[in-house]
Amino acid sequence: MPSQENRAIKIGFIERTWTIGGAERIVQNVINRMDSRLFKAVILSLENAGIVGEELRAVGVPVYEKLASGWFDFKGIRKLAKIIDEEKLDVLHTFANPWSMFFAVTAGFLAKQQIKVVTGIHNSSFSEHALRKNISSMILCPWIPHFIALTERHRKLYSKKYFVNQKKISVIYNGIDTNRFNDSYSKEQARVSLGVPNDHFVVGIVAAFRPEKRHDIFIQAAKKLLETFADFSFVLVGDGALRPEIEKQIAKLGIGDNVLLTGNVPKPETIMAGFDAKVLCSESEVAPLTVLEAGAMAIPVIATDVGFVSELVIDGETGIIIPPNDVDALVNAILSLKNDPDKANKLGNAARERVTNLFSLEKMVQGYADFFRNIVSKPNCVKVEP
Repeated sequence: MPSQENRAIKIGFIERTWTIGGAERIVQNVINRMDSRLFKAVILSLENAGIVGEELRAVGVPVYEKLASGWFDFKGIRKLAKIIDEEKLDVLHTFANPWSMFFAVTAGFLAKQQIKVVTGIHNSSFSEHALRKNISSMILCPWIPHFIALTERHRKLYSKKYFVNQKKISVIYNGIDTNRFNDSYSKEQARVSLGVPNDHFVVGIVAAFRPEKRHDIFIQAAKKLLETFADFSFVLVGDGALRPEIEKQIAKLGIGDNVLLTGNVPKPETIMAGFDAKVLCSESEVAPLTVLEAGAMAIPVIATDVGFVSELVIDGETGIIIPPNDVDALVNAILSLKNDPDKANKLGNAARERVTNLFSLEKMVQGYADFFRNIVSKPNCVKVEP
């Protein structure tokens, strides 16, 4: 291991593809905010670089893409090992994606450079329809010396599910930029840009169009509310493979005049400023950034009780927690905020205070910096037996 007195710690961040998502944005914030004199980053993508990869490339971060064509692409594994050596990487950070975990472990064995493999955990539990992924993770976990969980409960759950010693799992809470996400934006300007009537109660969701985000539940709730109330608008920010399906659902229900899909936007906070409430109706999450971002903007959040959301949103104090996959519960929560503006304001203001105090970007970045320094100073690496 090279002396850290002579050069910065070099970290390779490897993922299948660096598309827009909470985990990818966390890495992007860490890279952009850590002291470049002490830490250097390299982006490694098994497939295309993705939007986040290209954004990091644009600010000078080295990006290697299309490293592999499949799980057992041994040429790709050797290529990654060569990059580890040429870049003199000290740390290889993966997500809990078995493919990237496998490449990190195998390339780490082949590389001459002594490297620490770290897995950042951004999933919460077993998935019944992803048995192969779960088994693959259980096989790979013993070969990985370091893990990062997002909450204490998350650490304990992952340890139990994947038989990982809790001592190998560190906890770093997600953080968001409270200077960027704040309550100073104009609600009126946001609604003008969206084309939404100023007297409507605007409910928004910001999420990639993926199955676990359950946009269909959001649309079903919109339909129920619009059957009785005309002064609602619903805004969906994001994009993804399921968008055409959601568009068909909206058209079939005949609610297109009150539902707006924006696609991905570079600054979602400028749109979120127009929301009266923000919804997270996922059936699977860990510690989603989206509820923290809304809280920082003093927007009341309605969120499903999945993963560790209830550690971020305190029911009845900083937001409303509802059961997953429950359209009626979502409808009732939205109505409770619409019918009681004082309650909505109280929840939003309390959320802003809590997020500012506990979940700032500065605290998160410092947590990652301290973690990387600590593991690099330790003698064990991927080449030791599990």
